[in-house]
Amino acid sequence: MRRCLAVMLALAAVAPTGCFTTPADRSVSRFEAQLPFTSFAGEDIVQLDVYLVERPAADPCINREVWEFGDEQVLQDRKGVLAENGLRACVLGETPPDGLQALLRSERSCPHPRRLRLHVGKPAVVVLGPPAPELRFQLRQDGRTAGVDLQLAQCVLQVTTRFTDDGRLALHFTPAIRHGEPAAMPRPGQDPSGTLRWEVQTEQPTDVYRGLDWDLTVAPNTYVAVGALPDRDV
Repeated sequence: MRRCLAVMLALAAVAPTGCFTTPADRSVSRFEAQLPFTSFAGEDIVQLDVYLVERPAADPCINREVWEFGDEQVLQDRKGVLAENGLRACVLGETPPDGLQALLRSERSCPHPRRLRLHVGKPAVVVLGPPAPELRFQLRQDGRTAGVDLQLAQCVLQVTTRFTDDGRLALHFTPAIRHGEPAAMPRPGQDPSGTLRWEVQTEQPTDVYRGLDWDLTVAPNTYVAVGALPDRDV
């Protein structure tokens, strides 16, 4: 059965004091996922709670209820560009609709919520599902259409944050796809004592679709939904 994905990002700005010492990426327990947002020390730290909700393509909640409840007009001229490529996004405010809240609490629909803590300006990578053996789609941008055919492909969103002068959070989203066989690459590193060394990091080729990026500016403690249009293959 074809399935439709919606990624839920719960966003919170943190208190402007102290040092950043908490883990950068970890699972969120079912108990934690139902708690209010927590402030974490650091004047440039943002917390993202990420919920990947997967449901059948005809599911009424993620295909209708979420988008009737949310505000898509905040995308302005980017809404059409995303729609041409089967994507959509909206702002849900501090409390998502009841149907979506139930899906976020469901281990079947949302088995692995994640909590990311990152410095402002540093990109976070939100994974949108497991790798696919093959991924084919039509990329539409700048009035042109091109076929894309990738092997061992995994869709991700790159999310970069910054604080605005009025205390809100500006979010920049860029779709990307990791693909192909991972390769071990040597990189210079530095241990806590300052000694330089070489370390091996595993990397995959990544195609970044900057022509499909978009921006949202939200208040702290705000839910944002990103999903696929139901009449497009995902």
